[in-house]
Amino acid sequence: MTTAGRPEPVAPSPAPVYRRSEVALAHAVYGLILTLATLGELINYEVTAGVSVAWLLGAGAVLLLAHLFSDLLAHVAATEDDPDWSEIVSIGREDVAVTGGAVGAAVVMAVVWLADLDAERALVGCVGLGLLAVGTLSYLALPQHGRPLRLVMGAAAVLLGVVIVTLENLF
Repeated sequence: MTTAGRPEPVAPSPAPVYRRSEVALAHAVYGLILTLATLGELINYEVTAGVSVAWLLGAGAVLLLAHLFSDLLAHVAATEDDPDWSEIVSIGREDVAVTGGAVGAAVVMAVVWLADLDAERALVGCVGLGLLAVGTLSYLALPQHGRPLRLVMGAAAVLLGVVIVTLENLF
């Protein structure tokens, strides 16, 4: 019903509640995207494999600390209480997923470094594999009925990763 010609206000819908696996997946995709940006810069500067390992591990550590700090701030703002050590550890466990891309790329580059392989080709390969991972994780995040835009985005990331890996192996 309306009052004085105005529609009645509609109550806002409650905020969605995400499962830990969904949060971890979101953190992993976010970390992979930032790792891809780091890899792109490493390719531009033509660094050695050893230097790239250090940069990637450093990027992973910065990502983890930034996530932990922001989540602790959110916790304090929401509860108005300082977290105890067990809460900090619990928050940290949830945030570790953000480092997966950086650590994975660092492991690949460490193998390249130890085997004395071409660092630039390996960095490009890591970008392609990272895009494959982003696309695959995006696809896996979809509910079975899926949303077309998300499906297209996941497929586009996978396709771009395949193209990059293919071109890297051709030239």
